[in-house]
Amino acid sequence: MARNPKAFSGIPRGNDKQALSALVQNVETFMGSRGSGLDRAVTLRELVDLNIASVRIGKGKVVGISEPEKGGESSSAVPTKPTGFAATGAWSNIILTWDANTNKHFAYTEVWRSTSDNFGSATLIDRSASAIYADGVGVNREYYYWIRHVNSNGKVSALNDTAGAYAKTAVDVDAVLNELGGQINNSHLAISLRDSIQLIADIDNLNLPPDSVLSQKIEGIVSRFELESLGNTQALAALDDQGERLLFNEASIKETQRAIANGEQAQAIINQQLNAKTQEAESSITNLIEVLASDKDTIGSIARAISQYTVSNPEGGSATLEQLAQVAYSKGENAEDLFTAQWGVKTQIADLIGGVGFYNDGNQTQFIVSADTFSIIDPRDDSAKPLLSVKKNDPDFEDGVYLSNVFIDTLAVEKIIAETVVADEFVSRTSTNVEITGGSINVNDKFTVDSLGNVLAKSLTVRDANGDTIFSSGLGISVTHIKDLLADELIAARIYAERIEGDTNQVIPFFIDNSVQTAVSLYKLMEFDVDASIVDRVLVFPKLKVEHVSGPDGKLVFEVFVYDRVSNTVIATTGGGDVIYPMQGEIYLDEVSVDVPKNTDVKVELHIDNFDQMTFKVPQQKQHLLLTKKATSWVSNLTIFD
Repeated sequence: MARNPKAFSGIPRGNDKQALSALVQNVETFMGSRGSGLDRAVTLRELVDLNIASVRIGKGKVVGISEPEKGGESSSAVPTKPTGFAATGAWSNIILTWDANTNKHFAYTEVWRSTSDNFGSATLIDRSASAIYADGVGVNREYYYWIRHVNSNGKVSALNDTAGAYAKTAVDVDAVLNELGGQINNSHLAISLRDSIQLIADIDNLNLPPDSVLSQKIEGIVSRFELESLGNTQALAALDDQGERLLFNEASIKETQRAIANGEQAQAIINQQLNAKTQEAESSITNLIEVLASDKDTIGSIARAISQYTVSNPEGGSATLEQLAQVAYSKGENAEDLFTAQWGVKTQIADLIGGVGFYNDGNQTQFIVSADTFSIIDPRDDSAKPLLSVKKNDPDFEDGVYLSNVFIDTLAVEKIIAETVVADEFVSRTSTNVEITGGSINVNDKFTVDSLGNVLAKSLTVRDANGDTIFSSGLGISVTHIKDLLADELIAARIYAERIEGDTNQVIPFFIDNSVQTAVSLYKLMEFDVDASIVDRVLVFPKLKVEHVSGPDGKLVFEVFVYDRVSNTVIATTGGGDVIYPMQGEIYLDEVSVDVPKNTDVKVELHIDNFDQMTFKVPQQKQHLLLTKKATSWVSNLTIFD
């Protein structure tokens, strides 16, 4: 939109009152307080804030204006929020990664952490200048994380997300195994497995008191069992002397035997049932033993034994154990012989079922355990941690397999989380978030890093996110942004910097605020201190302006003396800048330079040697001295403007 020329008034000449009124009107228009505001002036600061222009600051003033970087942000704009944030739990570290912030004003990324998914309770744990952070929290720890970017002007971006990124480190396997060892070794099952087998006593060796009710019942059962040929017996409840029922309890043994053989099949079955019942509890054992051979329909045979053990109460609660042993033979679809063998033990309490089984079909064997915990323990040491333990559905432990010592020929896993990996050779297509401690790196003898951190590379190229080369061993460093640069020697065609610190090129003010007139033979103009540096340097003095006031023709010499501040001895001096009179007007003593040795704190004195004791004047002037690295070239006739 073009500027409206009618919005501004011309400045009339010859009428101060009208000129002042026009100036006020124009200023108000520029300020936006007059008119529609469309003709308000736009400041350079506003252009920077809008990312339309970029400025370069020197000595507190704007010294350059340029277009901003494409896709960039100004330092006064709020940074864009982080993207690609992920938290991954390792052994004792949680690794945080995110998309790198390529904006030139980026300063660092804040990392926040909380034990709950609530940023209000999170604490700032660190600041990272890179796009990766490792939080060493220890094993078996879980946290939520957030990040946000901060630029060089202190502007803070929004959080990466309102919800925290969750991660958890690995459990301490050794500690878990020790805890499991204590639980398992003291468990009823472990104790019973370690106990010696006690043979079941013969019924005649129960050693019951002869007058006990149970003894009388057993004797009655035995007597009746011996008298009855089929073995179907029942022990009735004992009666006291008055004929009243003493107990409401029942016990019974039932057995059925059947054997059949005809022209199609042969079968033999034994079914045994043992039952004991009181008013409050009941227990039973059922055994089924069967053999079958058949030519009917399908040729085959089977031999099996099933035992079931049950206890229950009147409320319907029960626990059952079933043991199965079975072998079978049949003909397949192509008349091939099929043999199977199966053994298993299964338990059930309410809806919880578990067990162990073995199966063999002639081609493959299977051994399966259905259990929340499966462990292998030391049969000789009840204090040792288990060699192996599998945990599932235990609130005190992570679901998984816990091993004490593992020896594996070949291991193929999707993900390894380990505190330490020791290997003669480690082959990986991709390694992410790797921290290497000790040892060395060798990539085909073209890139090596030794244990001291020395890097040897045939060539090196660094590219930015767009694939553009910003550093190359052959091309050098291209245009880039460096937050802090420490260099012994820097060679560049052009350098833009907010501040340059150091002793490679240091500018020292050399101001003469009040003019001096004198006729002394050796006049000390100035003295100052220079602190030690690790490199040899040269102190360069610009031309010095003087004026001949009166006296004979003669010679003036600009001299510099360098003293060791410790011993107060002269360690360097130079002379020059001599001028022969007569000469009219302003006179300039030639520039001079003096060496400043390294590792020495020095005092520098500037003198004018007046050989012929003329009267001369050093007028008021502003100059600068240049302290630069020795062997570094400088421009002759140096002029530095304040």
